[in-house]
Amino acid sequence: MARNTRPGKTHNATVGHAVVLGASMAGLAAAAALAASCERVSIVERDPLPAAGEVAADAQRRGVPQGRHVHFLMAGGVAALETLLPGITHDFRAAGARLLDGRGNHRVLAGGGPVRLDALDPSWVLVAATRPLIERVVRERVRALDNVAVQDGLRALGLMPSDRGRAVRGVRLAAAAPGDADQRLEADLVVDATGRASRTPLWLQELGYEPPTVQRLPIDARYTTRFFQRGDEVPDDRHGIMIATLPGTNRQGGALVVEGDRWMVSLMALDGDQAPTDLDGFRAYARSLWASDIYDLVAAAEPLGDAVTGGFPANVRHRYDRLRRFPGRLAVLGDALCATNPHFARGMNVAACEAVALRRALDRHGPVEIGPRLFRATRPLTDASWTFVTDNDLLDPDVEGARTLRWRLVTAYSTRVTRAAHHDPVVARAFMDVFGVRRPPTSTLRPDLVVRTLLASRRPRPTAAAARAVRVEPGEPAS
Repeated sequence: MARNTRPGKTHNATVGHAVVLGASMAGLAAAAALAASCERVSIVERDPLPAAGEVAADAQRRGVPQGRHVHFLMAGGVAALETLLPGITHDFRAAGARLLDGRGNHRVLAGGGPVRLDALDPSWVLVAATRPLIERVVRERVRALDNVAVQDGLRALGLMPSDRGRAVRGVRLAAAAPGDADQRLEADLVVDATGRASRTPLWLQELGYEPPTVQRLPIDARYTTRFFQRGDEVPDDRHGIMIATLPGTNRQGGALVVEGDRWMVSLMALDGDQAPTDLDGFRAYARSLWASDIYDLVAAAEPLGDAVTGGFPANVRHRYDRLRRFPGRLAVLGDALCATNPHFARGMNVAACEAVALRRALDRHGPVEIGPRLFRATRPLTDASWTFVTDNDLLDPDVEGARTLRWRLVTAYSTRVTRAAHHDPVVARAFMDVFGVRRPPTSTLRPDLVVRTLLASRRPRPTAAAARAVRVEPGEPAS
């Protein structure tokens, strides 16, 4: 791939050298954001990475624990990546991904029925592909920027302080080979995008700062994933199926047509409940979902290879936004800031949106106070992601957490919104904008949407048994 000239610089105090820790989606998006305002950007990644241009089908990395399971690159994440790397959607398609929109090529089943998708905004696009393909396409685009370099197989050991500890001036890296001395990488700006394994709270203490307080909601989420050969199990133009939990239940599933003309199917649950890895057990578990779409697929499709499993113990948010003191020239984003239940597909989508905010903050204010400015700018986004996920997780009666009056009111209304989205195209569009990380959940409180929701949701409340009987042909609105 030819090297690309970086976008024009927009801040008159250009940063000399920026270091991004982590080459996952958050780190790659951050590097793309920084490339416009920095002379050089170095991405430091602990895991070995495929060489530039190398296509390693389904190659997994230790640093992406959910990489073997269904990923949804939602409309909000796609739009953010297009802002950072124009034309990336075309690159996804060229690499073998499918683009899902409102033309009947996927199904979203929630609240006891299918959500109407026929009125989606034309810009609403979901990328259907494996995580390795998504990451590879973004990594190749970032590598092609002429001022970005990727260094893999290097582990960060800590931050290098400057100005009596009031700022950082780089990172310390583990020796590249046994017997070598540790390395020092000078930088004018450091961004931590190392995910749930982030050591920034510890590094802050080493520099004499208080670490952030932590919010945690244990959920013990589990998932099991299998590939199947694509055949005629479902209509030829349907490339995605998403089945959300019903209130009071803990099982859900997702299926996407991915590169290689395969179905990738993940079955997920909370409270330590997990789909079996053997084929018969996997199919039986799919049959236990309240909607039969995924079972119909896996019951007829030819399996490919063995199942893989994974887990996610708890939603965790580090409250950097509440710190009174924070070193200059340091920022944190992605799962290192807030990691939520992967079932709701917030991770890489929120990270891409945070990277756009990073670019804006750097362009407007420079690198000195970048951390606090970024935390303030992204707090509404993080709040929305955290409350959306944890509110939904608490619908499972076995998840332990505070069910406040606010939670009871919010979930009662959001349940009505979901039911209304089965019938009302305007409510359905608003529902999908929240689902697709384009709007916060509070956007459904617009007065006209409240009226439409209350009118449309006066129908009988669905039960799991009744919902299982719902069968709607592609493109046909629910009745």
